[in-house]
Amino acid sequence: MVAMVVVVAAGVGGAGAAGRRAVLAAAGGWSALGVRRGRHAFAWGANDGAAIGTGVSSAFTDRPQPMLQQGPTQQREGILLRPASLAAGVSHTLFVPKENPHEVWGLGLNTSGQLGTSLKKVLAAPTRLLTCDAPIKALAAGHEHSMVLTEDNEIWGAGLSSQQQLGVVQSEPYDWTTLSDVFAASLDTPIAHWSSLACGASHSVLLGQDQNQRAVVVTSGCNADGQAGPRPTLGDSDVLAPPGLLFGTAHASDTLSIAAGTDHTIIVERTLEGTRLWGTGNNEYGQLAQDPEAQDRLMELGLLMTLSPEETVQQVACSGSCTYVLIDGQVRRSGLDVQGPHVGFVPLQLPETDLRFRFIAANSMAFAAVDMQGQLWTMGAGHLAAHGHSTGPVDALTCLLNQEACQVFEGAKQVQDVVLGHDFGFAILDSQ
Repeated sequence: MVAMVVVVAAGVGGAGAAGRRAVLAAAGGWSALGVRRGRHAFAWGANDGAAIGTGVSSAFTDRPQPMLQQGPTQQREGILLRPASLAAGVSHTLFVPKENPHEVWGLGLNTSGQLGTSLKKVLAAPTRLLTCDAPIKALAAGHEHSMVLTEDNEIWGAGLSSQQQLGVVQSEPYDWTTLSDVFAASLDTPIAHWSSLACGASHSVLLGQDQNQRAVVVTSGCNADGQAGPRPTLGDSDVLAPPGLLFGTAHASDTLSIAAGTDHTIIVERTLEGTRLWGTGNNEYGQLAQDPEAQDRLMELGLLMTLSPEETVQQVACSGSCTYVLIDGQVRRSGLDVQGPHVGFVPLQLPETDLRFRFIAANSMAFAAVDMQGQLWTMGAGHLAAHGHSTGPVDALTCLLNQEACQVFEGAKQVQDVVLGHDFGFAILDSQ
């Protein structure tokens, strides 16, 4: 089987994208990128900083344009066609090519060194950024920082760390630097191995296991809204959090997963007794299921929701103002989005009552979901939103890619996954 990716979030030029075969797509800020099998990569939306790779910075395109116009044909058609993983920040994109899982490539805005090189402020074409000894396990991109996790337990970071999002306070941006010792030195509990990463705007969340095989969550970075959780602060600042333990399971059999919004953090704890959803950080819009009039932020972890052992949390998606939880195919939301404000997790309003979903994604402008038939549904705000409609806000979940359009995906069988961050998301399809 070959991993393919279909558009989860499109830019303004989303109209017409349904008739094209998208192999990979990711949305960051106001832009989205797609890769067509056997063809060139296509991009659409705002291109401030060249994050969509059309080769022209500070441009906007309202229809798909070829990516990678520079370089040899092999580079244009080989590097991006089968990415092993990809992450998109506001204006920069990272990916690992399937052809070489030891490498990290990227393009886009680099004004804060988020692409790990001090040589250029903009990389308009995909550029090899980092080569690691071991294969890449995970990527994550914040607003102005990037993180990479390898199979041999090395943590790498690049970009801005003025708010300690890369573990230490530094005024100058980082080129690619190993951070494993930085995180290890700050933790009282040794970490046996790391398993995943998530980045908020200016904070980072890492999931690992300690030497007793218990799952642990470690955070670092801006803590102005409590998104990193309580701990002694660095110097006289009360908004910076050095790497520290936010949460740990009581038993080795318990499992955790993580998600990061712009300024809030979500942890899903699964135990034999059921599932608990925990959160900390900004609650200005009720994204942490608390009344914002009473608590506009949670400075320590609060219990947001409890589920029975029969209920399964499949995924959590965070935007800056809303948290979405996928539970047994149904989406619940708390916070503010185009369907209005609501405090406490309520069902997403659906155009069809029997709709059930496999995967969800959210970013600062939009929400997307893939249903059980492999169709793509989106909604969002703003004329440049990543919901794929160019005519302004879409406050009802709308089918952007239906089954008829999916038939042009030769060999595509089903959606495999949706990967999301605070302002990006993409879905992977299986093909023959």
